[in-house]
Amino acid sequence: MQPDIPFIKEVAIGAGKVILKTRPTIRGEKEGGGNWVTEADLASEQYILSQIHRKFPSHMILSEETHATIQNPELQEDLWVVDPLDGTTNARFGIPFFAVSIAYCQ
Repeated sequence: MQPDIPFIKEVAIGAGKVILKTRPTIRGEKEGGGNWVTEADLASEQYILSQIHRKFPSHMILSEETHATIQNPELQEDLWVVDPLDGTTNARFGIPFFAVSIAYCQ
């Protein structure tokens, strides 16, 4: 079973609503200065992953905040690539230019 555009759009919009409801409080920092992980990143990721796993339990997911180790991701039959809050710095400082990025690869 493959996802369709309406499903991906619904998940992205839902994740955006989660981001807007969640304070962008810093939870940690990744490699490099100013490369933060916020409550909003984690809440959005949790929402996206739960929606994908609910409908496509056998699919693999690479997400920016959850460092899953998938051997040879390019060989996976059904792979999702997710950045749950693309533009964390903007969101952190109230600059309304950020996005939810979700890709499905087959």
